Amino acid sequence: MNNLSNDPTGEPIGLPSTQEDCITVASSFSKDSVLGTMLKDAVFSRTVLGHSALLASILLGVISHLLLKFGILQIATSPGILGLYLWIVLGLAIYALATGCWMVCLSCFDLSYAYPFTGLSYVLIFIASWLLFGDSISFQRFGGILLICLGLVFISKGEHGQT
Repeated sequence: MNNLSNDPTGEPIGLPSTQEDCITVASSFSKDSVLGTMLKDAVFSRTVLGHSALLASILLGVISHLLLKFGILQIATSPGILGLYLWIVLGLAIYALATGCWMVCLSCFDLSYAYPFTGLSYVLIFIASWLLFGDSISFQRFGGILLICLGLVFISKGEHGQT
């Protein structure tokens, strides 16, 4: 725990800085305690925020990559048309938003917990590129996607590693 403030006698008061600290402090209060409820709600809110930012980062990243691919295909078929570069600029802008969401996610979770979930982007890109661009699906690619999904199941069952 961090010692960030003092009580009236000048003694440091330990304030919780991690989820584990919050849970420890919250569990020391009775279930009906206002402070205990507030601390438990704060831990829940941080978890929801972290997972929401993680999901947004993954989805925005997938959308950005699809837009970049679409823009490159358009430019390849009609080179020299400046308006087609807007797809690429839009893809890059959405990728920047995804990066911002990723930073929010990292403020809530350990990197070792959050990063493996980016593997979900492989799965989503695999499906979307097959549907939108007609990419081929081989047995090896499909098997690899299933292994990624299995790994995500194992990781999601572990601790959240919240910071």
